[in-house]
Amino acid sequence: MQRHYLDMFYGLKQDYDISKSKEELNFNPKPSKQALEEALTYLKTDWKVQ
Repeated sequence: MQRHYLDMFYGLKQDYDISKSKEELNFNPKPSKQALEEALTYLKTDWKVQ
């Protein structure tokens, strides 16, 4: 992740109510840690990022 993106989003309030999405669309997001681990695994295997 580039420093530019960290600076751009650090400290922004990004807490949103997703209860309607959960109820009406059965949206069930993964925990942040799990999503990040899966993204990094994907990048390392499919994009050959080191």
